[in-house]
Amino acid sequence: MKDYLFREIEYTPAAIQAKTSGQIIAQVKIDENGKAKKIELARALGSGLYESFENAIQSVGDWNHYWSGWHGEVDLRVAIQFIDRSQSNSLDSN
Repeated sequence: MKDYLFREIEYTPAAIQAKTSGQIIAQVKIDENGKAKKIELARALGSGLYESFENAIQSVGDWNHYWSGWHGEVDLRVAIQFIDRSQSNSLDSN
């Protein structure tokens, strides 16, 4: 999960957009050893996703390489995409 989290999300176009303008879904406070000491997750995730996301965050051995500008803090973001439902309905009929 850790490898997927950074290899896939870090380099996708949506992740590049999310880096500065995406919705923050988690803020991770890091101790001096690179371990997550405080995790603040968005409440809108729902209980199942909330738990699995927290487990993925805890599985990272060293967060020191992922700081987001503030010493000892990492923001994990997702891109926001809007879907035109009138077009998506036409895809369902094919």
